[in-house]
Amino acid sequence: PGRGNPILGIVAGGDGEPDLAADGMPYTTLGYINGPNPGRDEDLGHVDTTHESFRSQTLVPLGSETHAGEDVAVYAVGPGADLVRGVIEQNVIFHIMMEATRLDQR
Repeated sequence: PGRGNPILGIVAGGDGEPDLAADGMPYTTLGYINGPNPGRDEDLGHVDTTHESFRSQTLVPLGSETHAGEDVAVYAVGPGADLVRGVIEQNVIFHIMMEATRLDQR
């Protein structure tokens, strides 16, 4: 998906229309390899994927998923490690690494 595509929404192209998978159906930004909702049995173009009861499609049906799109821990030691704390947006990690390695000053 392009930058700014809603994390809980349908993947859309630059024209705002849903992108289609190889089966001709729209698909969500987040997808899971395993979890409680197997298969692609409905056209997601008419489904509220932001509703709290919506379950993303999965490839391997299990009682629960093993990892989703939520927060991931980041650890650091050495130069710049003091910048790694609390909740950090993904794009900020790049800037922390650039600052720590001084690559932006070469």
